[in-house]
Amino acid sequence: MNKGKDYNSGYKKGRMDEAEEALRNLYTILDQMNETPHYSNRILVCIRDLEKATGKNRKYFKDEENTFD
Repeated sequence: MNKGKDYNSGYKKGRMDEAEEALRNLYTILDQMNETPHYSNRILVCIRDLEKATGKNRKYFKDEENTFD
């Protein structure tokens, strides 16, 4: 029974890690884009959804980068 709990918690952590990495990548893409309204709107929707799901935002990633500098 402990294996099941370990698997579920590991799975959830992996999904959260993937969501955070996707959010970080979308911020990078958005920063490098030449504004195309259709695509930027879709990216912004994805960013908002991932921010809600992860509880992280652009400031979190900026602070994380500053920690490593």
